[in-house]
Amino acid sequence: MSERDDGGPAFPIPADEPGNTYTGMSLRDYFAGQALAGICANPDISKWCADNEMKTQFVRADYVMSAYEIADMVLAERAK
Repeated sequence: MSERDDGGPAFPIPADEPGNTYTGMSLRDYFAGQALAGICANPDISKWCADNEMKTQFVRADYVMSAYEIADMVLAERAK
């Protein structure tokens, strides 16, 4: 199984330990965070969550999975 492309570091800074090139979050995590912010900012989603408190935990997991799917699509397009 091949490793998932994380796009490399999002905001690379030199590492303070020998052998490490960069530290910080991956570009995939950054893209997913940006997608998740957009998903959660949708007023229809916010209203649905308020109306369905018991289901919110499961819905949020779907949001996160969707955000990472979007991030993977961005990275794939970026690699073309």
